[in-house]
Amino acid sequence: MITLDLNKLGYDAFAFIFIKIANKSEVTEIYNQLLKIPNLLEIIRHIGIYDMRVLVPVADIKDVFNLKEHIRKIKGIELAEISLHEIIFPWQ
Repeated sequence: MITLDLNKLGYDAFAFIFIKIANKSEVTEIYNQLLKIPNLLEIIRHIGIYDMRVLVPVADIKDVFNLKEHIRKIKGIELAEISLHEIIFPWQ
C-alpha cells in the first residue's frame, strides 16, 4: 500500500465538492471533464440529493477559487457545493 503525506507535499486541506447534475444523461461527459481537475484524488457517484462527490487536496484559498472556476465551466452541473476539511491523516 502506498501512503502519501499530503501536508509534506504542501496541501493543507481537502476540498469535498458535492455535485448535482441537471441532466443525468450527461453523467459520463461531466465525469470526463472532472477527471481534468489537477490533483484529483477521487470521484464517487452518489444516490440522493447529490450525484457525485469529488475530492481534491488544496494548498491555499487560491486553489479553492481555481477549483471553483474549473467546476463552474463544466456544462451540465446544476449545483456544486464545496466543503473544506483539514488534512489530519496520510492519504492511502
